[in-house]
Amino acid sequence: MKFLKFVPLACLLLVFLFPQSSFASTKTIAITKASAIVDEYTAQEKGITLSTKRMSVGIPAGTFNEAFKVRLKKPPKKLQNRTKKKMIGPSLRLQINSNQDGMLEKPVHVALKYKSKKNKKKTVAYYDRSGRKWRKLDTRLDTDKKIAYADIYFPFVRLTVLQSRKKKQEPRKESDYSDFYYGLDAGSAVVIDAKSGAVLFDKNKDQKRSIASLTKLMTAQIFLDSGKNMQDTVTYSSSCNRECVCLYVDDGETMKVQDLFYTTLVGSANNAAVALSKTTGYSDQDFVAKMNEKARDWNLSDTQFVEPSGLDQNNMSTAHEYAKLAKKALKEMDILQASTTKYYEFWTQNTGEWHGITNQNKLLYRDLYVLGTKTGFTYEAMFCLMVKARQGDEEVIVVILGNPSYADSANEVYDLTKWAFDNYDW
Repeated sequence: MKFLKFVPLACLLLVFLFPQSSFASTKTIAITKASAIVDEYTAQEKGITLSTKRMSVGIPAGTFNEAFKVRLKKPPKKLQNRTKKKMIGPSLRLQINSNQDGMLEKPVHVALKYKSKKNKKKTVAYYDRSGRKWRKLDTRLDTDKKIAYADIYFPFVRLTVLQSRKKKQEPRKESDYSDFYYGLDAGSAVVIDAKSGAVLFDKNKDQKRSIASLTKLMTAQIFLDSGKNMQDTVTYSSSCNRECVCLYVDDGETMKVQDLFYTTLVGSANNAAVALSKTTGYSDQDFVAKMNEKARDWNLSDTQFVEPSGLDQNNMSTAHEYAKLAKKALKEMDILQASTTKYYEFWTQNTGEWHGITNQNKLLYRDLYVLGTKTGFTYEAMFCLMVKARQGDEEVIVVILGNPSYADSANEVYDLTKWAFDNYDW
């Protein structure tokens, strides 16, 4: 067996639907009533979904290791709404009684129905008793069914759905928040509203820098523009061999074009990116010319490419222009899906060799709703990272270039993403 040069990570995908849940295990118990006593076996091995007409909570198996009691109820006392937002759903209380103290180590998943036909921002909020105010949670919306979803770590919490009183517009800074309070080690950074392109945060956003493997997003775009079939078979040539992170295949091995596409974006393999460019039928020079022509078409005057992998330090852009590039490229569903895939595997067709590719992008394993992302590193560019994320029905794109630390690059993008959703109102 052959592997990409990565250390596999364990991951668990939990999908929560209203009014029933579909977790990693299909044995999850769904109950339509306001309270339940859950025995130890069910808590550890099955998990439970509790639903009423207005609210549902999904508690995955293993969240609790002992028996517990869960209850959904409408509190008798109405809380004063001190926010500038309108409550469009009832105030509901979730109560989980167990031997576990404090915050939960794993989140439970809640879904609340709301009533609204207006095109305004909506978010699940919890009541902060110490501050006596409603605070927003990361929210996912099903606007057709009028359901708002959120993950929470509180065993006792009061929840509702809030809606902005203003019509949706370009994001505006909320007056009661300060500027981004962390120092950034990245050389340049930007946060933009993914819909309007409005700049929400800027550090040297127009400074031209090497972008390393962020280049591969444009490589994928030019491949898709060529119209080549993902299911076609391609023969690998040793002329595509490159240094650093690579797919371990030998000259003459055959695979699907799709395997090269996913290996380029999931594993950021340099030889896969070069091999993918050759499947288009363009010469090396013509492919790079197409990359630069696309940059001109997208009005990216400070963006340039010299090869498709990102190894050359002369692949350059600015944080702001790359955010614009990502905004365009992530409209392609193939790029969105591949860049957010955590794990991909395939077998070469003529030799039957297995290849497993694990995405090492830390942001895919954190509490962000990611709609596209790309990592990059060379010694000249240092660590570079882009993410497009959604909260509710709002989206931002965050880009940092030139961070000296791998861990800090992910943390800085994560912090900027959270800060943008917390500090701006649409």
